[in-house]
Amino acid sequence: MSIMQQYESTSALFGGNAPFIEQQYEIYLANPGAVSADWRAYFDSLRDGAPDVAHVPVVDSFILLA
Repeated sequence: MSIMQQYESTSALFGGNAPFIEQQYEIYLANPGAVSADWRAYFDSLRDGAPDVAHVPVVDSFILLA
């Protein structure tokens, strides 16, 4: 088993929690104050100050192009 597979099998960030976390991140991107302080700190640490945009509009635009 690879390190990534081990991580996926033991991390709360994978599996059934992934849709919830993705939703929280989308909310965070739209309005960081709308998520709890813990999630905000976690997402801030992931981005390390780099800009990001909401993913849903991008995905939707690809669906419309198909």
